[in-house]
Amino acid sequence: MKEKILSVLNKIKKPAGVVAGLIKKVHSRIKALYEKNPIRFSFISMFILWPILLFFIIQCMELKSLWKGIKFIFHSPLVFLANALIIAFTLSIALLIKRRVFLLSVLSAVWLTFGISNLVLLCNRVTPFTANDLFLIESLFEVIQKYFNNFQIVLIGILVAFALAGLVFLFFKAPKVTHKMYYINALAAIAIFFVLAVGSVKGLVALNIMEGQFAELSAAYRNNGFVYCFTNSLIDTGVDKPKEYSSENIKSIFAGQDVTIAEDTAQHMPNIIFVQLETFFNVEELNDVTFSSTVLPNFTRLQKENGGLFSVPVIGAGTVNTEFEVLTGMCMDDFGAGEYPFKSILKEKTTESLANNLKPYGYTCHAIHNNTGKFYSRHIVYSNLGFDDFTSVEYMQDYEKTILGWAKDSILTKYIFKCLNETEGRDLVYTISVQGHGGYTPNDRYDRHVSIKETSPERASTRVQLEYYANMLYEMDEFVGELVAAIDNFEEDTILVMYGDHLPSLDIQQSELTNRSVYQTDYIIYSNCGINYGRKNISADEIASYVFERLGMHNGVINAFRQTHKSDPNFKENLAALEYDMLYGDNLIFNGINPYKPTDMVMGLDKISIFNIIPNGTKENSYLVLGQNFTNYSKVYVNDSQQSTKFIDHNTLQVTLDDPLEFEDMITVWQSHLTCTAPYRYNVIPFNYTEPDTAEE
Repeated sequence: MKEKILSVLNKIKKPAGVVAGLIKKVHSRIKALYEKNPIRFSFISMFILWPILLFFIIQCMELKSLWKGIKFIFHSPLVFLANALIIAFTLSIALLIKRRVFLLSVLSAVWLTFGISNLVLLCNRVTPFTANDLFLIESLFEVIQKYFNNFQIVLIGILVAFALAGLVFLFFKAPKVTHKMYYINALAAIAIFFVLAVGSVKGLVALNIMEGQFAELSAAYRNNGFVYCFTNSLIDTGVDKPKEYSSENIKSIFAGQDVTIAEDTAQHMPNIIFVQLETFFNVEELNDVTFSSTVLPNFTRLQKENGGLFSVPVIGAGTVNTEFEVLTGMCMDDFGAGEYPFKSILKEKTTESLANNLKPYGYTCHAIHNNTGKFYSRHIVYSNLGFDDFTSVEYMQDYEKTILGWAKDSILTKYIFKCLNETEGRDLVYTISVQGHGGYTPNDRYDRHVSIKETSPERASTRVQLEYYANMLYEMDEFVGELVAAIDNFEEDTILVMYGDHLPSLDIQQSELTNRSVYQTDYIIYSNCGINYGRKNISADEIASYVFERLGMHNGVINAFRQTHKSDPNFKENLAALEYDMLYGDNLIFNGINPYKPTDMVMGLDKISIFNIIPNGTKENSYLVLGQNFTNYSKVYVNDSQQSTKFIDHNTLQVTLDDPLEFEDMITVWQSHLTCTAPYRYNVIPFNYTEPDTAEE
């Protein structure tokens, strides 16, 4: 054995010596170059060579392959150079300070963080990381446990802590510039990098080597480079201002037609229910997979008569952008790459919507979502879109969860009919489901209604996820059947519109779908009053006007424009002009005055009240808060300070305090910082709890 080892060592001794000699020569050469002109050497290594290497690392993460990253260099060398120049420009800011290495490290860490974030997202969804995802950071902790286990979360925290510690170390220990600072030269270098970066991008876009507009975001990132696409998503926001923007040009779009109508002039005024089904499409359309039984029996049956394919603006994620198109009739193609209007303009601006268009007809407008109300800022945006109340999961009771922690959709029927029965008049109920949400890797047993019967070898790596997804679809389809049956038995005329928001994050390729695009899900329109829509393929931004037109509802600028000018040759251009005017411009279509006002939207339909607070008796400073309509999300506050709260039942919360309650302490119950009860003043002599007479409330 010893002789074999010595033989192997002798064989590799010579090649190892050659490599060692080569490394030594390279080191000597680099050292000589540095000693000859240390300033020039540092500049080239830090601001030319390092940006090239940094972009290579980031693009390898984007492509999820080292080999593909190498191929990218040779296949698209000019695109590679343009991306590296963008990084070089951002890093060149470090030329202005003496702690150059430290700032360079910080800026590099930021780029690497973006690249790593993109890799993590691409492993869990199809859509890559954009600047607008930074606005969703507040929602990070709401979903992180759905994608990572506790060990992984702790590991991520440790890595982040090490990275921060490393930056602190560099701040104190990294070498500083010792020679005289030449700020004019530094500014000139920064300007040169800027001109080279911008010039190369604009030149390559003009030559059609790089894309200026992204038809498909994930493909754009792969082909144009992560750095360019991410930067573009940071800069390119909103809708472009029309070249000729004036009152005359905007109003000429309608050629003098009146774009609003009087109240109560529609031909039909049924209740209207919209249900956006999370990650929902007919998975049996995949060419390379067959199942043991039909996955969507109810939906498929209904779709044959009234429905079709549903074109959406996103794949694998971006639920809220499909929602935006349906609610406003506006087109996401006119907005910046990867933009989320719910996280930007709609947080501060009111505009036309499904709800606002139905208000003149006397409709009460409700929103329902079996996920958290703050996700995508819906608790703010829905008020700006005209909704009267919003029931999110914080206000729901007795619902089931999937093994991944998402609320099941079966609970939605209860709350949809609660909205319908809340008023005597007609209602709009806009509902967003969540059960089909990714990820799709189950970590426990779940009910298997269907199983994968056959699958291609290419699908082997995602078989488990695909089967779990199909079973979630089956349960969602059961909800569809239950809701339709309930509508059939409902005495009021009602129309139901149901559609999927996007395909799942299961790496579904266009080659796996024969009769549809990866941007097409499914939809149905059902009614209990004989109103039929028939078979038609449609897009998310036109479905509302399509439904309204059949009912004789023409209220609203976008709605009326779609109904009367959809065949115009310049339809898309004029639609974009109206979108700009209403969201970013001067509301010239309304003579300069935005007619839409935010509503005093109520969170939840059931009033949450406190009736009494009594000592628990089992533990010091422990109290029972007695009331009504509490949920798992109810948190007790004492004098505006959140306390440790345990949900007992819908009438009882247990709270443990550091100190005993005192006279005039103010007690409130909040639903995850969304809304709270009226203040309850603590009585120093607790009295017995008796439920109040409902009639007196």
